[in-house]
Amino acid sequence: NQHKTIVEVTSLLMGDKASTIVVHFEEVRQKQHALVHNHSNLISELEAHDAFHYALLLVREITKLIKKKDPDFHVSA
Repeated sequence: NQHKTIVEVTSLLMGDKASTIVVHFEEVRQKQHALVHNHSNLISELEAHDAFHYALLLVREITKLIKKKDPDFHVSA
């Protein structure tokens, strides 16, 4: 349940601004969980692409929040 907890905490901390991102991320997380544990509910290539897209959006929003509190914060690739 760690992944679910992270999604819930992220949603609480980021509020409405990230709710759409979190909802999409949670949907794909649930499908991934079912795939790994039940070998069912395969996701399409489009769903995998969308999951990656929303994960990037979520990381960007988190980074913005951190930068508000610490302007010197930076992420290196």
